[in-house]
Amino acid sequence: MHNQEAQRPTGADNPALDWFRHLLPEDGLYPAEDAMIYWNRDDKGRIKNVAVVFYPRKYMAEKNYDDHPVQMMVSACYSKESFFNSSGNCSSYWMKYDNKKSPPPHDPETNANSGFGPNEDFAGLKALGFASPEEEHRAIKEFARIRECQWARDMLLSLAASSFSLEEMF
Repeated sequence: MHNQEAQRPTGADNPALDWFRHLLPEDGLYPAEDAMIYWNRDDKGRIKNVAVVFYPRKYMAEKNYDDHPVQMMVSACYSKESFFNSSGNCSSYWMKYDNKKSPPPHDPETNANSGFGPNEDFAGLKALGFASPEEEHRAIKEFARIRECQWARDMLLSLAASSFSLEEMF
């Protein structure tokens, strides 16, 4: 892994947490409606550098925070220089189907529609393939930050309790 790759921010590096952590429930999980998802693809099109970010877009709109400093900070942290793809609450369809599979048409390559919910986004990323087992583990850890992704937290517990690697599980 290149040094620059190791320095890609994760959801834990999110500057919005400094401003809006008080909006999170006590357990610290992000409501899916407040999640932004960033990722890159390697030269073979496989997924790497997944980051799930708390970004309370609706709250900011309700408070008329159009020019809030956190917008520039989040944009700088998760910039196009660091991430080339994004999904989440930047999509007008996000959570329209309550994190259930959206209606067709689906991407023929992934059989998913990115931008509808975290479950479908993860399914699409997984179908494209991860660059390595470590990148898949990073993605699962990042999706585990989302309240509606209990499956990701269950996977992490299962991996920790077993001697199986991600390659053996999938």
